[in-house]
Amino acid sequence: MMRISAIIALALLAGLGPAYGQSRCPSEPETARSGYVANNVQRSLCLQRELSDGTQRLQDLARIQSQINASVQQMEMQRRLSGF
Repeated sequence: MMRISAIIALALLAGLGPAYGQSRCPSEPETARSGYVANNVQRSLCLQRELSDGTQRLQDLARIQSQINASVQQMEMQRRLSGF
């Protein structure tokens, strides 16, 4: 039964796909017009949003994994009790 849990967890992690390790925030060259800071500020804010989104995804995955583990334990207990 624990194998089922591991397979489901791997499938969920695979669902993160390539976005998990790659930034979607563009890096544009600074110019005198932007005061040499505007693009870096925008990129920093974008990276912060990505970090927050990634943290939320990992929390969701942990919650789902916990629910899966609880369900697996409950099924194992029911299986043991039905054997008596």
